[in-house]
Amino acid sequence: MNKKLGRLIDPNMSIYFVVMAGLSVLSLIMKQYTLAIVDIVVTVLMFAAYCYLRNERRKAIQNYIRTAISEDGSNNHAENPFPMLVIRLGDGNILYGNEAFSAAADYHE
Repeated sequence: MNKKLGRLIDPNMSIYFVVMAGLSVLSLIMKQYTLAIVDIVVTVLMFAAYCYLRNERRKAIQNYIRTAISEDGSNNHAENPFPMLVIRLGDGNILYGNEAFSAAADYHE
């Protein structure tokens, strides 16, 4: 699937923050200054919390992958013979792939 089309079908959180900022601007235009200030403060706080939690989730996933790989290597003292790939479902980014997966995915005619 085309990445741009996938983003339209499954948007990330940025669209929600854009809508919240738009409502803040609309409140300013309608001269509802108290509501606009509250909207802006809530939007900024929610965006900061979102960024912090996103980074924490990313660190937790990387830590889990690191420990899973080290446990696998320490128990067997050898490379896992099965192809392994870890991807992030939200955007399809590859977080980890072992040599067996690279060899299996490397296709030449």
